[in-house]
Amino acid sequence: MRNQPEGPTTRSDLNLDNLEPSDSSFLRGCLIGDGWLGLQRRRSVHLRIGHSSKQVEWLQWKAKRLNQILNKERPVLGPYRVSDSKGGTHQSYLYCVDDHALFSPWFNRWYIPRENQKTRKTITPDFLSGLDLQALAILWCDDGSLWHAKRHKKHVLSSGETKLYPYVETAGSIATCCFTFEENKLLAKWIESLTGVKPLISKSKKYLLLRFCKSKVIELIPQIKPFVPECMSYKVDLSQCIK
Repeated sequence: MRNQPEGPTTRSDLNLDNLEPSDSSFLRGCLIGDGWLGLQRRRSVHLRIGHSSKQVEWLQWKAKRLNQILNKERPVLGPYRVSDSKGGTHQSYLYCVDDHALFSPWFNRWYIPRENQKTRKTITPDFLSGLDLQALAILWCDDGSLWHAKRHKKHVLSSGETKLYPYVETAGSIATCCFTFEENKLLAKWIESLTGVKPLISKSKKYLLLRFCKSKVIELIPQIKPFVPECMSYKVDLSQCIK
């Protein structure tokens, strides 16, 4: 009897722990920022990634790659009208995959119950193991930003005259407010191991951030830029901070 050629991985035999390293890194990179695994009716685990209308092209780009990795054909859904933190509403789009058997091993490993009995994604050394620059690029496009904060420092001259010198306080940051201080330390160590750039863990009001001074941003951005699609090029446009 003639042997049948092997086809692509099917739904029944796909195992996330056996993905190609680059595919696993891409999927986990999506989960650090604006993606999450959740329980539907406390029984079925699903994948969700949400973005506003301003970043729908970014979501479509990720969805195309994820469909290839997961052997799915899931479209981007929306727009939906959702409430925001300022009491208003905005349009949102979703990429959704419901597959309990596929996602439950990762959910059980990296979504840890808290004191209020709710589970949330948790950064662990195991989660970060093997994550590459494309995962960092995804996190940067989801939650990173470039900005140019001008400040002035006082300097007293020998004549007694006081002069103000301009300087740049911070040139970039990644919003990591959904993670604890210890998880931020793990993220900072991971970024440093990948790029040689060590971010500073800081707070903006009560929210945690990973901050990068101007010189660190100049080192970081060229390393992740090759993994950033055209629709998110503004996130890696160094002209915003090099002046």
